[in-house]
Amino acid sequence: ADMEDTRVTVVPRGIESEVESRGAHRFEYRVDVATQKRLAAGTNDEIDSMIELTEQIATLFRGNRLTGYPKALCVKVAHDPVYAPEHLEELRQFTGVMTLTFRVTED
Repeated sequence: ADMEDTRVTVVPRGIESEVESRGAHRFEYRVDVATQKRLAAGTNDEIDSMIELTEQIATLFRGNRLTGYPKALCVKVAHDPVYAPEHLEELRQFTGVMTLTFRVTED
């Protein structure tokens, strides 16, 4: 019942770091962003609308820096899978999860 409205959930996924050069380190922060909504009928139009919302969110970040932390550049957006088919079948709910990767280089 709590999925009648569209939900966007953001969850930190992981951090990797490596030496970039002497005195510089590169960090990659991965963040999962989920879009979810219970679908009225599970039609292709409803699914397409949710996929479009997910892609709009991806476009906001892809290749851009975070406003509040401009050192962080979104270098990768991954949707694998684009949505969870089992959620559509079992729950009549769209669940799409994308992983955003932000790169930060510190001196």
